[in-house]
Amino acid sequence: IDALLDICQRLAAEAVGWRLHERRGPMALFVYGLDHMPESDASVAQSCCRLAHSMLQTHAAERTSASARGAWDSYSGVGWSSAAQLEPSLSIGLGAGAVLSGVIATAPVSRHMLVGEPVEQARSHAMHRNAELAYADA
Repeated sequence: IDALLDICQRLAAEAVGWRLHERRGPMALFVYGLDHMPESDASVAQSCCRLAHSMLQTHAAERTSASARGAWDSYSGVGWSSAAQLEPSLSIGLGAGAVLSGVIATAPVSRHMLVGEPVEQARSHAMHRNAELAYADA
């Protein structure tokens, strides 16, 4: 994880406003400083996408092309969120809502830990519509 964190810290430093907030075991939490918060949610989402794609592309370049497998999923609603899993042991998640944050994990973690509150809000909303489908994206 140390080599991967070095990459992510460098990428975060290049994206104004991002910093490593804390490291918890296999997870590292990045935050976007409120002093640098863009004016619109759209620009927040774009910033998230740029940072996440940089992380994914850097990792893919340093591993085999097979490490770039995995699909992105995203949704809109209460905030914005995106998550990617390159392989079972590496995931990257980003969320923008009341608090903008990003997390990278180098060990299997639950979907809730990965992308946090926006996903839980969407899941709760889905349960009101159809409890059987609420965990389909988990």
